[in-house]
Amino acid sequence: MRLCFNFLCILVLTTLCFNVSAQLNPVSWEFSSNYLGENEFELIATATMEDGWYTYSQEESEDGPNPTYFEYYDSDHFELVGKTTESGNRKEAFEKAFGGVKVIKFIGEGIFTQKVKVTDTSLPIEGYVTYMTCNGEMCLPPKDVEFSYTVSVPKNIVVESFDNEVPPAQIESKTSVENDVDQESNAKINLSDHESTSAKDVEKVNQIPSFGNVGKQGDTYANSGLADNDNPVVWDFEWEKLENGNHQLIFHADIADGWSLYSSYIDESVGPMPTVFEYTSPTNFEKVGDLIESDNVQTKFDKVFGAEISKFLNYAKFVQEIRSEPSVEIIEGYLSYMTCNDETCLPPKDVDFLFSFNGLVDNSTIVESEMNPVALANESTRDLFNSKRDINSDEYLTDCGGHESDAKDSLLTIFILGFLGGLVALLTPCVFPMIPLTVSFFTNSAGTKAEGLRKAILYGISIIVIYILIGIVLTSIFGPTILNRMSVDPYFNMIFFVLLVVFAFSFFGFFELTLPSSWVNSSDRAADKGGVFGIFFMAFTLALVSFSCTGPIIGTLLVETVRDISPESLAFGFIPKRPLLGMFGFSVALALPFTLFAAFPAWLNSLPKSGSWMTNVKVTLGFLELAFAFKFFSVADMVRHWGIMKYELFMAIWVVIFLGLALYQFGMIRFPHDGPLKKLGTSRLVVGLASLLFSIYVGYSLYNYKPLSVMSGLAPPVHYNFFNPMDCPFGLECYKDFDLGVTAAKEQNKPIFVDFTGYGCVNCREMEENVWIQEEVLSKLKNDFIVVSLYVDDQARLFPEDKKAHLLDVNTGDRLRTVGSKWASFEISNFEKSSQPYYVLMHNDGKTILNKPIAYTPDVETYNAFLECGLSAFQSIALN
Repeated sequence: MRLCFNFLCILVLTTLCFNVSAQLNPVSWEFSSNYLGENEFELIATATMEDGWYTYSQEESEDGPNPTYFEYYDSDHFELVGKTTESGNRKEAFEKAFGGVKVIKFIGEGIFTQKVKVTDTSLPIEGYVTYMTCNGEMCLPPKDVEFSYTVSVPKNIVVESFDNEVPPAQIESKTSVENDVDQESNAKINLSDHESTSAKDVEKVNQIPSFGNVGKQGDTYANSGLADNDNPVVWDFEWEKLENGNHQLIFHADIADGWSLYSSYIDESVGPMPTVFEYTSPTNFEKVGDLIESDNVQTKFDKVFGAEISKFLNYAKFVQEIRSEPSVEIIEGYLSYMTCNDETCLPPKDVDFLFSFNGLVDNSTIVESEMNPVALANESTRDLFNSKRDINSDEYLTDCGGHESDAKDSLLTIFILGFLGGLVALLTPCVFPMIPLTVSFFTNSAGTKAEGLRKAILYGISIIVIYILIGIVLTSIFGPTILNRMSVDPYFNMIFFVLLVVFAFSFFGFFELTLPSSWVNSSDRAADKGGVFGIFFMAFTLALVSFSCTGPIIGTLLVETVRDISPESLAFGFIPKRPLLGMFGFSVALALPFTLFAAFPAWLNSLPKSGSWMTNVKVTLGFLELAFAFKFFSVADMVRHWGIMKYELFMAIWVVIFLGLALYQFGMIRFPHDGPLKKLGTSRLVVGLASLLFSIYVGYSLYNYKPLSVMSGLAPPVHYNFFNPMDCPFGLECYKDFDLGVTAAKEQNKPIFVDFTGYGCVNCREMEENVWIQEEVLSKLKNDFIVVSLYVDDQARLFPEDKKAHLLDVNTGDRLRTVGSKWASFEISNFEKSSQPYYVLMHNDGKTILNKPIAYTPDVETYNAFLECGLSAFQSIALN
């Protein structure tokens, strides 16, 4: 039954599988403010990512990552003006694969700017930013970083008094935490993403050297000096006042030997990104004329992009004339550029610039010194929590007992799974009628039987190549960890629930999911050209026209096989092998009949004729899709503690769905594409009876509350019910706090069974309902161990009455607001694991690991040996 779930469910819930370091902090945040005039300020949050890591835009997308989100604590002394804007190395990606939904990420640097109107500058502006970061191999859980802006007006500017009536000359920087910070004018300390922003506000006043009517700004981007291979382009900025009162903004680029910078006037579709200049503030100025480039621009062949492109070598100069009001003293913005040599291109970069016409710049930047994380506590810190205990995860008393099993399906199983998917796709009305038509075309258009067979083989190979390419492209776009992460996110699970319901009603015949007809027509015209090219596009046309039937099957297969990705499971270091093999199996099953029937045309006579039986296959798949949809609703319900989709309701829905399937097979209900049932065939009778018996089987569990092995990983756990709720499976007495469990273990002199689990963890439910339920295992858990179950995906707030309140992790500096984040941090800090299930047997001192921990281990004998081993180790300590 588990294989059926893996095959038919559109997206599968799985657990995170990557080992991550407790100190992994690839994103640092810096917060600063600028005065705009008229009591308005802009708050600037800058995220700097380590190489290979990226974070995401604030824009939400249905199938995309968690967006970056800014939460400002309510206060009467300021109000937000407009929405938070974004700049930096902001790239749109994958919009085609997401059906027009944009996925936007920041590479290297992301800048978020929010305008505020302040009535009292003596009070800080506080809140936190929630963000998620990924690289090509893994994603870290979403994280909160608090900020505290203390804004002030530059001392040389006279403004109307704020509500607190403190003259601007008397406004001083505020200190949120008593800690010495170097306040030299050029002081700038990065804020790690696990540190608070509760630090001193350092006012930086940079005096710009005067050159008569020329002002010169150094490169605000940290790479100053001469360009080299590590930093191929270095920027410098200056301004000049013209006789007509306008200003010229001048941008100089020093380019390292062998590298090139691209013109602002190239077509981006050709390949490289043009050099672009964006102005962020103020708004009361205008550009005069177009951007002028230095005359050393060359239009020459670019080896990287294989086209004639305008670019600069060694040096570039860009000049923009502007007209502004006399009150405008500062022009700010950023430029985006890309640089390449003959072998490679570096990712596009953003460089901030600032032109000050009065010679003064005020960057009131909130910085953070390197301090003990305890010093990060503020008034919202309810308590301290140390996620790192005196536990050595690499040492344990004995290595006896069972060893964890590989939860991943074997490559052969994946191939078989894909092959079965292809066979099911063959039986759908989108594909089956194409077999005799296509084979007849090859045999009739060929001069000889051998030529017809050759064309059919080429057609089959083309099908295989096309579907493998589809698998590679889709898994590369989504990324293995992005799909893994979706498994426990409640919002994604609700999206998947809706998506499966849509697929189900499509299979029922209420509407059809099709690709744009223009795609099919274009492919069909290419197929008419004949030859190898034409045959390939015949196969491509088949893939397009059959999408409404094969799409849900392919989606299911890809998402199931892409889970639990490890470096060893990647081909060439970046292509997941499992989806590749799954798509190979799918395409082989789809291509094989075309080749075999071309080789043996007489076999065509044995094929059943197209008819209502194909509609029956689609509708049956629709019922199954609908049933599995409620699995995703169930996960979201448990993670968010809604208390809606509990055991009884879930099982009752399945009873109704399979009872409906039985009635459909018996002809008692019909759908839009069904005609009257003249005769009940054998196949419909068998499927109908099987569905009826299964609905009775599922319904019986509502009477005795016994878990069904075939439903493990699908239904909510039995103890999560309306009428006889229990906190733990099978009436076990368990603790959901590690420290409380240690206290109980000491009092009862028992070892500790630590169970890292999750509400959305499919393998956790399978272990509980297939392994824990066995008498030899359950008796040990009940009588010999103190069970501590730690849910790492529990989104219940630790302090629900106050969204600002949090625990402060003194090990990482993280602010922990949910139960799940607390125990996820505990697991990572002590065991360098982020996967579930993960089982650890410990002495009741809370420090000593008895034997080697294990993960998913479905073999009862092996799991029981693991428990016996740990128990023996504990008893041997007691004897000594």
